[in-house]
Amino acid sequence: MIHLPNNAAAAIAPPQTAPILLLELTFTSPSSRTLYLCSRPFGTGNTYAGHVYDPLILDWSPVAFGQIDPVSLETQPGDTSVRILNTEPVGGYDTFSGFLDAFDWAYASATLSQVHEDALADGDAVTLFSGAVEMPEALSRESVTIRISGRELSLKDKWPVTLVNATDYPGADPDDIGAMIPQVWGACKRVPARAVAAGGKTTIAQDMTDSSPGDGGTLAVSDGSLLPSGAFTLQVEMEQISIASRSGNTLTLASSGARGYNGTTAVDHDTGAHCAEVKTHYVYMVADHPVKSIDAVYVDDVRQAITSGSDSNCRVYTGQSGDEMTGYPGKAVIDFQALPYVKKQVNVEINNTLGIDHTDGISDGITVSDNIDVSASQATRIWQFETYTINGGNPLHPEHMYDGDLDNAYCAFNSTSD
Repeated sequence: MIHLPNNAAAAIAPPQTAPILLLELTFTSPSSRTLYLCSRPFGTGNTYAGHVYDPLILDWSPVAFGQIDPVSLETQPGDTSVRILNTEPVGGYDTFSGFLDAFDWAYASATLSQVHEDALADGDAVTLFSGAVEMPEALSRESVTIRISGRELSLKDKWPVTLVNATDYPGADPDDIGAMIPQVWGACKRVPARAVAAGGKTTIAQDMTDSSPGDGGTLAVSDGSLLPSGAFTLQVEMEQISIASRSGNTLTLASSGARGYNGTTAVDHDTGAHCAEVKTHYVYMVADHPVKSIDAVYVDDVRQAITSGSDSNCRVYTGQSGDEMTGYPGKAVIDFQALPYVKKQVNVEINNTLGIDHTDGISDGITVSDNIDVSASQATRIWQFETYTINGGNPLHPEHMYDGDLDNAYCAFNSTSD
């Protein structure tokens, strides 16, 4: 029930009332600005509570208040629509649509209230609806209609949340910027972790052999802005490469010992292969608060070995007192000291009961997680394998069995008996 101020109650008591609709729209980006709009001229200079209102409201829809289904507990947010004149200056712009072009309208705060001609003292306004601008529904030269939804539609207004942002986490994965850091309550499985210190990631924009580009050579990447401009180490798949500098999307390799850096092996890489800046720590945030325990970590659905100590490749911090990572107090995080990368392999043994009569062109890659002994009763299979052994028979086209590139080594066999 709405409690009416005394003046408002007296103003609406007579048969003839003079209601005036007021709308406050508060925008926060790129700067803070509030528009005060009303449905018609009133009082002295359209002034209420110290603010001058522009009479630009043409009409509005009835307010549909939010509700909760008593059985399913599903929420239905309240909403209303307001049609605003678009031919008059407002907020320092020629039109209302011009103002919307200059300011971020999404989720701008909106308060719809009502006063009466004979009740214009401060505090006499009756709030009808409070929410946020969801979207402009209709735009024409004459008018703009905006939909205002209840705050229950806005996740960030339900409870305090923290979003991954470039200010607090300058090394965050670009894909996680703007994502909500999870809040963990109770025993939860497979909680997504946000990469808050992941280093730059992109893809290479050219084919590489195991020797080209070599020392002092150049390597093109898809988006160099994500990588440091000075010297750093780049990891392409399982190989690390010493980089001397970056200019735009072009990396210049170190003058000596660039390929197969840090004891890795120089191999071929295809255009589009993923690459990343090598860091001493890769930090993934599980929760923006302490948790009781983290008993399992998965990378691409593969469970990782969790160990303790400063030399641990995968160490978890609960965020509890005494179990906090430096720089992340009170937060549950996972610290990798090597780039999280999963490479699956399968060894295939081919026996002499298998007749290989052709190879199929396959457009996608299917990885197998266990060792497979091929028998004559099996249908066509596709494997990615690292090694093979031929115990007998004469395979056709053996050059197709293994090309040295584990990410693109596929062979299809028609498993029929000799």
